[in-house]
Amino acid sequence: MIPTYDTIQNKSSNGKIFDTLILSSDEIPERIAPEQSVATVLSSGGQNRMAHPEKLVYKKGRLYNVVNGKLVTKKQKGILSNKKWNPWYFRSDD
Repeated sequence: MIPTYDTIQNKSSNGKIFDTLILSSDEIPERIAPEQSVATVLSSGGQNRMAHPEKLVYKKGRLYNVVNGKLVTKKQKGILSNKKWNPWYFRSDD
């Protein structure tokens, strides 16, 4: 996974101009105005804002996350509900 960033041009209090990188709402890097960055932060679409797994292992047609040297294979509880979900990633044939 490779995150894509947009560039925002800002001015410091002493008048110097500097660039800031923010996570892009799409897969195309571009230069945006500071006003556009507010809309990007408030939008719900775009790239996933959660950190991506540091290490993945491919096994039996699935990608598993590795945490502390161990594969995560047990179902995980959801954050807002007790519904459990599979912790692995798989290829979508869409």
